[in-house]
Amino acid sequence: MMKTAPVEPNPPRPIPAPRAPRVLRGAVRVAATFTAADAVLQALLAGRFLAGNFDSLALHGTNAIVLGVLTVVLLGMTVARSRVEHGPWWPVAAAGALLAAEGLQVWVAQRNLLELHVPLGVGVIAALIMITTWAWRDPHAGRESLRHSPEAQPAVEPR
Repeated sequence: MMKTAPVEPNPPRPIPAPRAPRVLRGAVRVAATFTAADAVLQALLAGRFLAGNFDSLALHGTNAIVLGVLTVVLLGMTVARSRVEHGPWWPVAAAGALLAAEGLQVWVAQRNLLELHVPLGVGVIAALIMITTWAWRDPHAGRESLRHSPEAQPAVEPR
């Protein structure tokens, strides 16, 4: 008599992610999006000033403070998310470098060094796009084990 293995009535369900990391992930997404949008606003205000609207310079200076505060918040949330999720280190390093670059932006602007101020601003926006892209990516994408996929099996030469 042959015995069969017992069949489970219901297949196991995936365990949902804990609530705290999901909330933190959402907060990082909001912070990254607002910071990136504010950096684009900063570039628009600079463009208006360079086009001859001199009132935009005061707004550009005030918005630099707002951008700095948003970047500090983003850095803190990035550190928290990377620690909670045991995620990559580069977003934390990028947010820290971003904060330093924004400080350098203020120093360069006070000395009227537009030849450095403008390209550094482009770099700030590029870094924010990278961080924002990371923030919106699914943290579990690509983590499935490839051990059981046919592509991951080593090719066996026939004898």
